[in-house]
Amino acid sequence: MTVEILKYLLPILSIILAWLLNRHSERKNEAFRKKEERYTELLLSLRGFYQKEAPIELLQKFFDQFYLCWLYCPDEVIRAGIHFIESAADGNTASDDDRQLALGNFVLALRTDLFSRSVVKKTSLEPKEFHVLNTSKQKT
Repeated sequence: MTVEILKYLLPILSIILAWLLNRHSERKNEAFRKKEERYTELLLSLRGFYQKEAPIELLQKFFDQFYLCWLYCPDEVIRAGIHFIESAADGNTASDDDRQLALGNFVLALRTDLFSRSVVKKTSLEPKEFHVLNTSKQKT
């Protein structure tokens, strides 16, 4: 009797397990695709910091994407982004080399996070680290 039950139960359990694993993989791939799209938009909007006569909308797009980073990015990406924004802010006395290094560290943090394919589960960020940004590249 138990052999008869196992004969039918094992294939059903195998199908359920395969379905669950497939769903998990699909969700993980979808999260990666969304993160990749957001990071692409973030990188493309960086031109607002360096192009002369860049439309103000480009900077606003960057800030909008950066705000979203608080929802899905690891702490390293957010802190590198804040450091970059502060170095590029109007009135900042950072050298061009320091600004370039801050930009490089930010892009590297994005790349490292994207290729890790990990999901953020913990944070050590504090509320005081969040800044409202405006299109003149200054914190308010």
